[in-house]
Amino acid sequence: MIWFLVAVVLLIAFFLLWILQPYYRAMPQSLTSRNDLNVQVYQDQIAKIDQDLANGLLAPEQASESVAEIQQRLLDDTEKEFVVHEPHSSRFTVITICLAAPLTALAIYGVIGVPNELMLAPPVKAARTGDQPPDIAKMVAGLAKKLEQEPDNLEGWAMLGRSYKVMGNTLEAEKAYDRAGSFLMTDAQLLADYADVSAANAKGDFSGKPIRLIERALKVDPQNPMALWLAATAAMQGQDRPKALGYLKRLINVLPPDSEDAKTIQSAIDQVSAQSGGK
Repeated sequence: MIWFLVAVVLLIAFFLLWILQPYYRAMPQSLTSRNDLNVQVYQDQIAKIDQDLANGLLAPEQASESVAEIQQRLLDDTEKEFVVHEPHSSRFTVITICLAAPLTALAIYGVIGVPNELMLAPPVKAARTGDQPPDIAKMVAGLAKKLEQEPDNLEGWAMLGRSYKVMGNTLEAEKAYDRAGSFLMTDAQLLADYADVSAANAKGDFSGKPIRLIERALKVDPQNPMALWLAATAAMQGQDRPKALGYLKRLINVLPPDSEDAKTIQSAIDQVSAQSGGK
């Protein structure tokens, strides 16, 4: 169990640094340095726990509790840095990338200049091995191997699915989400992630499994941004503009006013409304 917890903490640290690299470059140098230092400190603490466990100075239960505390502090510190220093709209973008990062979605940025149709974005291609941080693929493979020995660890399978999704491996992500089973059924974000990779693996087709997962996600949380985004995509794919417009209007209501995200969605609303006769 201790190895699973260590893997989760390290995955969180690596993924935060990897995914948010463009945003770090836009931050003041002092903030970037402090974030890097925080991660290094926590990694050193985990290494110390591992050493104490190996030397018999800590019981497995104590080690597990200590790792869990480090994980929570890492997440808390990262969140505090963004809340204190980043504008509201930038924070939303960071949160969207970390928690959503949809692979198949409305091609909002392709809307301008497309006169008669709101296009659908094709699934994002799997990330190349060279694009991934060192050892990330190895760490995820280790987590997958560990979970084969713990098939009932549904939360672990969900974490593995999220990890594969971030890496761009939609096939393995869907398999992992399949194994997560009932753990996903009360988490709107995980359900939306599951729907996203399922649609990607179906070459962008939202019929069947993906739309059922989206509908389930919206029952759990009617305001989940990613689920609303994917629902609008599915509606446009089915040529149901009024329904897509409804989802887009619900989506813009949960976005920070005047944010870039809200402006982008408003552009889509304007175009779909025009295509629907101004309704």
